[in-house]
Amino acid sequence: MNHLCPRVPSRINYLIWVEQIYRRVFNNGVEHQVVDIGTGAGLIYPLIGNRRFGWKFLATEIDQTSVYHSKMLLSLNSSTPIAPDQITIVKSNGEMLKGLIDTNQRYSMTVCNPPFFEAKENSLS
Repeated sequence: MNHLCPRVPSRINYLIWVEQIYRRVFNNGVEHQVVDIGTGAGLIYPLIGNRRFGWKFLATEIDQTSVYHSKMLLSLNSSTPIAPDQITIVKSNGEMLKGLIDTNQRYSMTVCNPPFFEAKENSLS
């Protein structure tokens, strides 16, 4: 498979950081609905965010193979299943979130992976 496999500890730290910032700014105790832009084949942010914080996720992905694998991963998570309304996986058409966001839903935050580059020449460093 030609997809990235994210390191879990750094992903947990990112979500803890996001949660701490959100809590400091809003501190309203509402149920979080989170948008994950580019969830990838591993569905890492939705799985960790739901298990650790109880957040609901709209997981978006442009790559059809990654959508397939993330849906399979979610369906195979049978030891302690995640309710169907907790993580929703959708294929993006490449126009960001156009047509994917429920305009009647209030979203608490958005998360995404940092950009990845095929060569150092394409990076910002």
